[in-house]
Amino acid sequence: NPSKRVASQPPVRCQGGPRKHGLSDLPTGVIGASCPNMIMKDEHTASTEPFQTVKRFFELLSVRDISGVEDITTNEFVLLEHGQAWNRERLIQAIQGDYQRRNFFSMHREHTENKAAWVAYWNRAVLSHANGDSQNYYWLESALLQHSDGRWRLSLLHSTRITSEQLPNNIQLIEYRVRR
Repeated sequence: NPSKRVASQPPVRCQGGPRKHGLSDLPTGVIGASCPNMIMKDEHTASTEPFQTVKRFFELLSVRDISGVEDITTNEFVLLEHGQAWNRERLIQAIQGDYQRRNFFSMHREHTENKAAWVAYWNRAVLSHANGDSQNYYWLESALLQHSDGRWRLSLLHSTRITSEQLPNNIQLIEYRVRR
């Protein structure tokens, strides 16, 4: 199905003169036209530090590491989850429970400019409960990260729940294992 394919483009590395626009000033689809100091990667590139930060965030959620979640997110963190706006405290409430979570990812695109980055990716979670029941959830997500104090932190996560049928045919969701 051609409508389900992800455009495959080589990584774009922009260099040049003085920076004229910030991330928020660039219209969708114009990235690459005038983008000094920017790096954009597609789903075929190796995982980078911002995307590793996103995966680490989900690892922390999976093991319910509250202090880790607080540390890897900014104070202003917002999660847009299935039509609702959550702050960090609401997210921490939502992850409570007796279940195991496995996380699978496939990066779609990543864009970094100076101390800001965004990552778009597909996410699958398998929740297994003590009674043997398990559920699969799928999302198309984007994350905005800020670099400060020598590391990346999530400031915004936008999550759109999808069905497994809505996943593109050409992606592979790879499990990111929780470190014990």
